[in-house]
Amino acid sequence: MTIRTRLFVCILAASFLLSSTVSARPISEIVSPAAPTVSRASFISWSFEILQLMKTEGNCSLPYTRAPRGLMPTLCAAQDEGVLDIFGLTKQYTLGRNITRGEAIQVLTALLNKQEQIDITAFKDVKSDREKQAVMNAIALKWMVPLKALSFGLSRPLTGTEAISLFSSVSSQREQTVETVTVEL
Repeated sequence: MTIRTRLFVCILAASFLLSSTVSARPISEIVSPAAPTVSRASFISWSFEILQLMKTEGNCSLPYTRAPRGLMPTLCAAQDEGVLDIFGLTKQYTLGRNITRGEAIQVLTALLNKQEQIDITAFKDVKSDREKQAVMNAIALKWMVPLKALSFGLSRPLTGTEAISLFSSVSSQREQTVETVTVEL
C-alpha cells in the first residue's frame, strides 16, 4: 500500500467513526409534543442540541443577575450570536418564561444567520426589523405557517408540537446543505 492509499483509508475511517459517534438524538426524544408551551431556556438549549451548534466554555458575563450554572455554556454561546437580545435587556432572568412563535423564529434566524427576502407586508403583527427578517425566513424556508391571512401569530406561545415541526423543518434543511470537502493528496 502506498502512503497515499493509507492516508485515504485513514481519512475515510476517521470520517466514518466521527459521523457515527456524533449522531443526534431524534427530535421527538428531545422535545415533548404534549407540552402546551415551551420555555425560552428550553428552546435555546434544544436549538443548540438539535442543530448541533457549538457551545462555549461558559465563562462570560451575562446580562442576568442569576442564571442557571448548567446552562452557562449554552447561554454564553447564545449571547455571542445575539440571541439573548431578542428577549430584551433586563437584569432579571426571563428565560423561564414561555417563548412565543415570533421569538422562536427570531432565535433560529440569529443562530443560523438566514437572510431570505419576500413580501410580508400583509401581516399586521410584524413590526420590528428583527420580526420582519424572522417571518421572511419562516415563510420562505417553510419553517412555520402563519396563523391567519393577516396575522402571523408572533405573540402566541409556541407549543411542543409547533417546536417539533419547526426543528424538523430547520434540521432537514441543514442536512440537505452539507458541504463537500476535497482533500488533495
